[in-house]
Amino acid sequence: TGIVSYELNKVVKVPGILVSLGEASYSLYLLHLPVMAAGVGILAKLNLQAGMEVHAAVIVLLIGVCLGSILFFKWIEKPLISRLNRTGTKLKI
Repeated sequence: TGIVSYELNKVVKVPGILVSLGEASYSLYLLHLPVMAAGVGILAKLNLQAGMEVHAAVIVLLIGVCLGSILFFKWIEKPLISRLNRTGTKLKI
């Protein structure tokens, strides 16, 4: 409650990327497992098992999942919720 009150009173400025990730949290929840599993499968086929290359690839996968979730939220989830709200089925974002 204290941190939220700081944010509402403009004492703390939350970076936009964190706000976007917060908005896209459900999309992130839905997409992270299949995307990460596919990425790990690709890494296994490339025969990467240890070393800096694997760590770098996992970081790239994590960033990709986060960005993909934000795009999924903005292009699919949010318009779908808006359309459902117009039909009388009220959903909150």
